[in-house]
Amino acid sequence: MAKYEDRLRRSAKVRFGISAVIFLCLVIFVIIPSWQKLTNENGQLAELKTKIADTESSLELNRDSYRDLKEDYAYRAEVDQKAITTALPENAEQTTIVREIEAYTNQLAGSNRTLVLNSINFNKPVKKDDIDYVVLPFKMSLTTTKENLMGLLRYLEHTGSITSGSTNAGRLLDVQDIDIQVSDSDANGIGTITADLMVNAYILPTKTETTDTSTSKQN
Repeated sequence: MAKYEDRLRRSAKVRFGISAVIFLCLVIFVIIPSWQKLTNENGQLAELKTKIADTESSLELNRDSYRDLKEDYAYRAEVDQKAITTALPENAEQTTIVREIEAYTNQLAGSNRTLVLNSINFNKPVKKDDIDYVVLPFKMSLTTTKENLMGLLRYLEHTGSITSGSTNAGRLLDVQDIDIQVSDSDANGIGTITADLMVNAYILPTKTETTDTSTSKQN
């Protein structure tokens, strides 16, 4: 009986030893590599999440930049289109031309009336075969000083600018000819100039006025 119990104890020790070896092998060859792999995968997953977050942030910034550029382009295109439409309208709009010129000449004249716009007379629009627009000729007559006349010529030279933000937008006008008569200087040494200017305005041909559009502005 004692020998049988001793044999059982030895057998149990052997089984325990074998179990311990198997468990140790599992730890070394299975559990530890699996844990390392899981740790690496968790690290890669965290890195991937960080990259995704960075990419989403970059995409959001790019979307914002694209939206801003699109809005800015649309705004500038609208401003430029309005300037082009103003410079080259589809009809004569003679009243607009008169108002623009009167506004500027009144500004030049100031309170001492050193520039008097005597008349603006429009002729019929002319369509030429070699150009894609209609010419609207008109004649301006004014009495002024040399300085004011030069200021008016500079103004007419730069009308119709379609540059974004231009402060001289308006009808496109082009001085074709000028006739000047100079009078004697007054008591202050200021000479008076009487000038007749032949000027062209321009119209897009889509709604050309074909009737006689001769009008006058007289003081």
